[in-house]
Amino acid sequence: MQLFLPIKVKALSLILLLFFLSSGCLDILITPPPVPTFPQPTEIDDIYDILPDIQSCYEGVLKDSEKQRVLAELNFIRNLHGLNPVSYNYEDDIYTAKAACKCQALSPSLR
Repeated sequence: MQLFLPIKVKALSLILLLFFLSSGCLDILITPPPVPTFPQPTEIDDIYDILPDIQSCYEGVLKDSEKQRVLAELNFIRNLHGLNPVSYNYEDDIYTAKAACKCQALSPSLR
């Protein structure tokens, strides 16, 4: 009787696996989640309404569509980690843009 035990366990394991596959319970393990495509801009004019000028430390004006695209990508990554989405803070936008411009002006190696 003990000789047949491993065969019964293997058969039961196979039956359970087939059941889970047919019921869709293991789809998460087999099928990767859909990944949205985030189109990347090709030219700097694609992301700015008014171009920045690093020499005079003018930050420029990003297009709203670019801000929303980056926000969607950020929230997608946050969602993968179980974090709540964030919203764009238009009031503090100018401070972020000025800081980024100063960082770029002070770090020529980033260009």
